[in-house]
Amino acid sequence: MINVKHIESYVGSDIKEIQAVLSIFIKDIDPQLRALKTAIDNKDSQEVERVAHGIKGACADIGSKIIKESALAIEQAAKNYDVDNYRHQYLQIVEQTKALKRLGADQDNTFH
Repeated sequence: MINVKHIESYVGSDIKEIQAVLSIFIKDIDPQLRALKTAIDNKDSQEVERVAHGIKGACADIGSKIIKESALAIEQAAKNYDVDNYRHQYLQIVEQTKALKRLGADQDNTFH
């Protein structure tokens, strides 16, 4: 779900630093998901593409290939006005993000 080695490459192996990076991602992803849902509901493919691009970048920061791939799929579907596909991918990102939040809530998790 996340690539701890990727996070360690720029913050070191301190668990508190790794958890801080994950916490920032979790805090920042909710407004992005709300913006994405609004754009999807409004069938605003250009905004869907823009927001998905931002989510993709945030996922790269934590090394989350799964969410990044879903965000990329949304971005590409938006370019093609494929509303059904980007709605489906959005739901996947929501579920994947919930799993990350559960992981982040586990204060005893050492990620190793």
